[in-house]
Amino acid sequence: MEIKPTCYLAFGDSLTEGCGADYPDQHWVAQLFQHLKHSDQCCLRNFGVSGTRSSELLELMQNPAITRMISRATHLSVSTGGCDFIELWESGPITFGGLYKTMRKVKQNAQNILHHLRAHNPKAEIYVLGFYIPLPLYQLGIKRASWLVRTLNHFYAGMCQRVEAKFFDPFSLFLDQKELFSDEVHPNQQGYNAISEQLIQRLFRPISIS
Repeated sequence: MEIKPTCYLAFGDSLTEGCGADYPDQHWVAQLFQHLKHSDQCCLRNFGVSGTRSSELLELMQNPAITRMISRATHLSVSTGGCDFIELWESGPITFGGLYKTMRKVKQNAQNILHHLRAHNPKAEIYVLGFYIPLPLYQLGIKRASWLVRTLNHFYAGMCQRVEAKFFDPFSLFLDQKELFSDEVHPNQQGYNAISEQLIQRLFRPISIS
């Protein structure tokens, strides 16, 4: 039986684009594609753009041409929400009201993004990258920063379960690990390697039969 060529579409922000990686083919999306690739007919289209907020990503996916591409893909991945919080941090002092408003917006947009993907492609494998604590968020204190990120990841995990997508939580991977950052927000090559290695191990773990 002939295996259908992998058609992997990656959607997201700077993490999907690979900001901080040493080379364009060494971030987590590229490394995941190498794991999925099984022939020269397989293809990767990376729609990751630094600075893309969750509302902008949803708008991109709703473009008819992009929606048609989604319907033909075998694999899809999403990283979104981080830029919404970066915009909040850059606007001034962080308040609980601002955090709550941004969280609510990100949750709604992320939910609409996954529903759009699944509605237009019921069979594709969908992978969603969760959140870790970026260095500026430590100013809130480790308890508040952890609460925010864990709350978002818990919501994303439940959302993924409802649409039969696979969720990867990088929270513990980056916790107090400054050596994994290229700047205040993005992983360096070591960080991307760690994401790729653990993501592939967790999402593609062999099923043991006793």
